[in-house]
Amino acid sequence: GVDSSFIVGEISKYYKENGWDIKDFPTFTSCYENAEEHDETYFAHLVNETCGTAENLIYPDKENTFDAYRKMIWHFEEFSALSTLGSFMTLEEISKSGIKVLINGQGGDESMFGYERYYSRYFMDLLKKGRIIRFIHEYGETVRNSKFNMKQLLQNIVYFGIPAVRRLRNQIKARKYVTKDLRCCLDEKEIKKCISNKSFDDLIYNELRKGQLAHNLLYDDRAYMAFSMEGRVPFIDYEYLESVVDIEPRSKFRKGYTKFLIREKMVGSVPEKVIWRTNKNGWSSPAERWIARFPEEELEKLFQNPHSSKYFDVKRVKKLYETNHTCREFENFLSVEVFMRLFEVSA
Repeated sequence: GVDSSFIVGEISKYYKENGWDIKDFPTFTSCYENAEEHDETYFAHLVNETCGTAENLIYPDKENTFDAYRKMIWHFEEFSALSTLGSFMTLEEISKSGIKVLINGQGGDESMFGYERYYSRYFMDLLKKGRIIRFIHEYGETVRNSKFNMKQLLQNIVYFGIPAVRRLRNQIKARKYVTKDLRCCLDEKEIKKCISNKSFDDLIYNELRKGQLAHNLLYDDRAYMAFSMEGRVPFIDYEYLESVVDIEPRSKFRKGYTKFLIREKMVGSVPEKVIWRTNKNGWSSPAERWIARFPEEELEKLFQNPHSSKYFDVKRVKKLYETNHTCREFENFLSVEVFMRLFEVSA
């Protein structure tokens, strides 16, 4: 990805400036054969080849991924998506190398507006200020230089730019499989605060302190410590954050690209194909592969004697699962159900 590649590029330059051998610096990448949408081997190889770092390709896999999933939930002590299992198994493999400290690119998206959902705030701001010509120009550039077509970008702007639409859509989805008991536990006022960003200042504050970053850092810490390792996150260094939060959004969004300043800074240190890539991946993994290796008898036990029936319409969830094994509804039920069983929680 852009953020981790930026870090590798900067470390490579630092090594060379000090006369150190960059071949002593290892990088690790999750790889997934026959799953192109999750596999970043190509981009990782470009970066390692250019920077001269020691490439380590990890192919996370287990015969019985259900045991690995239960282990992950136990360490996280909360709920987690199936796709996170790939990251968890990757860290387990890295730990076998004896390395105790890893550097990652967490925080780069939140500080420099890297997630596609930030487009909505940018375009809504242009409309609010009456900058119609700029809006039209940036809209065209974004369609050209992002993974969105015209319709998808409009949907993004409406969904993330109008909080009422976002809340209503999620409420409708939840009512299909979540009981009233669980919905009543939600703090609607707090949710509204997090998604009703009236300005870019509100947005970056909520993202850094309340939303995505806080969530990801908690996961990172527990995942690393599960294998007696620690993470280092240069993008949340306080001096860096203090310097970038005041940068104008138009410098972070440019020519339809997110994180434009980061990308621009990378020119000359990592390959152009990495710098200007638009297929943002995150750290995803093929959830359908993991669920296919869950023993059917174990899943049947979860459905037959659910501890979470107070919160889920289990019959409805099972029907959805039979239609699509990796549907979000099933993932949520699975995560909560496994958690309740591991920690002997009763509703």
